[in-house]
Amino acid sequence: TNTFTHVVSCEVFCHAASKPDLLNGITNILKPGGVLVFTDIMGADGADEKALKDFTDRNATTEMARPTGYLQQLKDAGFIHVSFWDGSYNLEFYFKAMLDVCLTKGEAMMAEGVPKPYLEKWTNALKDRVQIESTKHVFAWGIFSARKPGPVF
Repeated sequence: TNTFTHVVSCEVFCHAASKPDLLNGITNILKPGGVLVFTDIMGADGADEKALKDFTDRNATTEMARPTGYLQQLKDAGFIHVSFWDGSYNLEFYFKAMLDVCLTKGEAMMAEGVPKPYLEKWTNALKDRVQIESTKHVFAWGIFSARKPGPVF
């Protein structure tokens, strides 16, 4: 309790079963005035739920968070100065760039020990992401920041 001045997370919260429990836990470990900064892949506010369900079913998750949901959950957990920088417009290009790496560097990746079935599954998942995002724009991504009430470090 009250141990850390900062918590930083990148693309992990999407795997939490309960986002409110996770955020409450982070509130508990932050010192007063401590800061949480995180990024996450989410469903876009107002996204086509069928398209998202197809994605979540293939990616072993049941529900994707939404930016507005995280903003409210941060406030509910007692955070102040809650903000979100929306970088969702980069996702299609990001997914295409990851796919390009798999397609052009796949042989080298396998030579370094990446199993072929894993690479094939990831490549197919990225193809799906590119297609879904380019036609439906169902994903969101960005940077959240919030502060626990208290003195600033």
